[in-house]
Amino acid sequence: MEIKGIQDYLTENFSYDPSGASHEQEKRRHSVLELAIIGKKIAKEKASIQCVEAVYIAIEMTQLVKVARFGISFTSQDNTTQKIHRHLVLGIQAKQQQTATYGSIGVSRSPNLQSKPLSFSSLSELIEDYITCYSNEGHTVKMVTFSEVIPRRPGHIIDWDHFKVSIDPKRPKAVKKKIDSFLEAVILKTSF
Repeated sequence: MEIKGIQDYLTENFSYDPSGASHEQEKRRHSVLELAIIGKKIAKEKASIQCVEAVYIAIEMTQLVKVARFGISFTSQDNTTQKIHRHLVLGIQAKQQQTATYGSIGVSRSPNLQSKPLSFSSLSELIEDYITCYSNEGHTVKMVTFSEVIPRRPGHIIDWDHFKVSIDPKRPKAVKKKIDSFLEAVILKTSF
């Protein structure tokens, strides 16, 4: 199954669970294989899921797809209540010949914060789109955290906090430069 099919599968078969209760609370202690097994189990249940569970399903479903995969975590603040929120999607980089495109796989209470098509020409463009969508939802993104590129080695434990970028709306060029430095340092060096 290709990325668009995986995105459609999540949208058509799962609803977002706003309760805050997750099937699996601690993502940081699982290997790639364990996350794939958990994702497969959750997919069979076809229940309401949280964003982290959608990422587990996406990791399992993309295990054989030739793309670079990495977690993208957003920390945002509700502009009305000042409450802090966290959201996770699976970032995707696909290459055709020498051209890379970016998108994501995920679920959210807001359709604009779910999966994004593989149509963004840069990672910073994808992140800018999310930041705009957050703003439209009445949230300000404070930080974006990237995991390392998720390898296909079954026993590997993922570093979910590999690279953090503080979002300063007054310095968009500096934010773009930091995101692009993650792209150059981590993603572009990965073969898939």
